Amino acid sequence: MLHIVIWIFVMLFPYFFMDFNKPHPPMFDNWVEMMLVVVIFYLNYFLLIKRFLFNHKLFTFIGFNVLIFIITLFLSLKFEFGGIKKPNNNEIQKEMNDPFKPMGEAPLDLRVSRIIFPFLLSLGVAVAIRATVKLNKEENERKKLENEHLKSELSYLKYQIQPHFFFNTLNNIYSLIDTSPDYAKEVLHRLSKLMRFVLYQTNDPEVLIKDEITFIANYVELMKIRTQQNVSISIEIPSMVPDVHIPPLIYISLVENAFKHGIDPIKNSVIRIWFSVANDKLLFEVANTNFPKAQKDKSGSGIGIVNVKKRLEFLFSPDEYTFEQHCVGDFYITKLTIPINHG
Repeated sequence: MLHIVIWIFVMLFPYFFMDFNKPHPPMFDNWVEMMLVVVIFYLNYFLLIKRFLFNHKLFTFIGFNVLIFIITLFLSLKFEFGGIKKPNNNEIQKEMNDPFKPMGEAPLDLRVSRIIFPFLLSLGVAVAIRATVKLNKEENERKKLENEHLKSELSYLKYQIQPHFFFNTLNNIYSLIDTSPDYAKEVLHRLSKLMRFVLYQTNDPEVLIKDEITFIANYVELMKIRTQQNVSISIEIPSMVPDVHIPPLIYISLVENAFKHGIDPIKNSVIRIWFSVANDKLLFEVANTNFPKAQKDKSGSGIGIVNVKKRLEFLFSPDEYTFEQHCVGDFYITKLTIPINHG
């Protein structure tokens, strides 16, 4: 439909400049050339550009178009010589001043020049449209692949926190059964809720803020049973949070990172986690004592942080979120602020 509308406009364009004293509409003066322009356009649009130009066969593409131009020129001149009288000097001058006069009334060089322009225009428009469509398609494919890649990274992140954490927690629960059976039941209940969230709710592109925060809180509580007396862990959660959605598993890597690098087996260690809501933003901060891993220690490879950064870049524009990580004294501070969706 778009092609039809454009060609109708092109056909009717001469009417905007027509001489109403002429005996017939101006478009009929050049109808052969107009049809040749259409043929040139679609030969390139559907065949030559895709097969040769986009396959890096530039000289073949140019060669075919030179051949088409020669054929077009031949047909146009042959059509014009069919019974049209030879013009005199006055008629030639009149023709040069009237671009809508038939080309058969002009000298050869003028007739050729009047074919070159629509030919190049038709070719240029065909290339421009095809190139634009190709670039848009490639950009959409790139975004689709990037989205699929991020989904696979999210899946990897989900399964990254499952095996070692779940097995260690189950071992801790096993040790609690004899000494603190009631506490073991509570821990097992928290673990089941955490597993349900990771396995089912995170399949959706977004989750409720309260569910994401509850997941982090359950994770922190389960991690507490694995820490020693020298570790102080706290989490602050706002009493009221809006009933809106955010991307799932945004914070787990940041919290995991705090436990990986913030705990020493002997020295006093601190992990503090805050959530707050203000001005349509969800604010998150985690501060932990800084005990960097040795370079040969690959347990904290950093893939989770890289995943978080990529997801933030994909999900939000640069002015919508802030992500900071820096040291302040003996503490390592991580801050993340993201917009919350009220839609």
